[in-house]
This record gives sequence, C-alpha cells and structure tokens, in this order.
Amino acid sequence: MTGGGERWARWLYRGNKVWIPIDDREQPVVDGHGVVRVRYRRDDEREYAARREELAPATDEALEAIAAARAQRRRRSSVIRLFTAATADGGVGFVLDADGYRREVGLVAPDAPIGNLELLAVRTGIGRIKAPDRPLRIQVEAAHTRGVLVGEWDADGSDAIVDAIRRDLERFPEHTIAKAKTDARSARAAALAREAHATGEAIDVLIDATAEEE
Repeated sequence: MTGGGERWARWLYRGNKVWIPIDDREQPVVDGHGVVRVRYRRDDEREYAARREELAPATDEALEAIAAARAQRRRRSSVIRLFTAATADGGVGFVLDADGYRREVGLVAPDAPIGNLELLAVRTGIGRIKAPDRPLRIQVEAAHTRGVLVGEWDADGSDAIVDAIRRDLERFPEHTIAKAKTDARSARAAALAREAHATGEAIDVLIDATAEEE
C-alpha cells in the first residue's frame, strides 16, 4: 500500500512500465545517492532501486514505440514448440510456445495409467494448437514417451492414445519428437506437473514472452 501522502506515477524503467514516487513538479523523488524507488505494481510493497538516468516518462510516444517493438518480436514464428512432462502420481504439464506467446498448463489425471501421463500432456498440448499449418517440434521428458510415439518401443497398453496422437500429428506439415534437453521451458513443464498435483487444481496461463525480453 502507498502511504504517507506519496504521489505515484507511471514511468518507464529500461523500457518497462513501473510506478515511482514523484514530487510536486511531477519528477521522480531521488534520494541522496541518486536512486529512485520503483514498484512494478502500485499496490505491491516490494520496491526496487533504479538510477534516475534509467527512468523516462511514460509518454504516449514512448508507449507506442514499445508496443511497436514488441509486435515486431512477436512476428509469426516459423515453428510451434511443445514441451511436456508428467509426475508418477498424476500431475501433467506442458508449455506451448509460438508467436511470442507461451501457454503454460498443468493438469491432474489421478486415474490415468502411469505410462499414459506424459502422452496425455502431448495430446492435450497438440489439441490446443488452433492453426496446425507450421512444423511442430515436441520435446518430451521421458525417453519412454518418445520411444512409443516414434515406434521404437512397444506401446504396452498405451496403443489407443498413441494412435490418437499420431492421427493428430497428421494435421501438421512436419513434426519431430525428441527427448528434452536442458531448457527452461522443459523445466517449467515439469514444475507445472508437480504444482498441479500438489494443489489438485488445474493451471492455465498465457504469457506474453516478448514482454519478458524487455
């Protein structure tokens, strides 16, 4: 909460919108070290320090320039990427990455067979793709998941869902399925699976990844 009669205004810190305290001249309140207190949300008491020279007024022109740069980074991706994971006790997670957006989903499937859990993540993730007109790159957590999908391993009771995924993949002009390497999105898929299982609640968040780059 803001207190003490302070006035706060929207400014830009390194191109990001923040809240800062301002004086009677509408200028940042600077301490004796040349530092300005910064909040990313006005009602959040967590504060950070910024140098005065790193701040700029959030004028209409500046905001338009930021929006234009963000739109440029969000230009249509050449591929769609899907990262999946699952826990042994019924948590399922996936991250869908395309066009500057990232969809993060965690689900709970306590009744699904263990061998089907990550396959469920794959199928659900594919089902969230509305325009399958580009190559799809899938990275799975378990070697078993990749093995049964590419036909190197026996489906072992997962035939129905494996066949369904293969039919789904026919919609795409090209696709690959690989064992996940070290990647923040693969790690996030695993974290979503754990979180969904721990809370017993579904997670579904859409993130503007271009905003994180600023």
